[in-house]
Amino acid sequence: MLAGSINSNANSTQGDGGVVNVSADGNVSVTGPITAMAGLQGFGGEITVRAGGTLTTSAIVRADGGDGGDVELDALGGDITTGADVNASAGGTFGDGGTVTVIASGNVTVNGNYVLPGREA
Repeated sequence: MLAGSINSNANSTQGDGGVVNVSADGNVSVTGPITAMAGLQGFGGEITVRAGGTLTTSAIVRADGGDGGDVELDALGGDITTGADVNASAGGTFGDGGTVTVIASGNVTVNGNYVLPGREA
């Protein structure tokens, strides 16, 4: 269980979000936020959470920035349930939305929002 916060955020307007990789052979439950956010002129980070069994999130997962980042949620041996928002959006004046990839060997249940919009040029 990931109950605390994992933060790999930029610390300036031009900074890029970092990289967060979490992997376990068994089940993974994320109850604290995971963030890899960029500044308004930076690139969103990369977050990968991989479970050998089931994967459940009840806290926000954010990799947004000036350009959106990338979030990958994998449950190689079971279901995925997201209970909070997954955000890979662009937040700067201009920017492309990011990607969210969800791979499960079982079912996928989405109870939060997947937020991916870009900004107009």
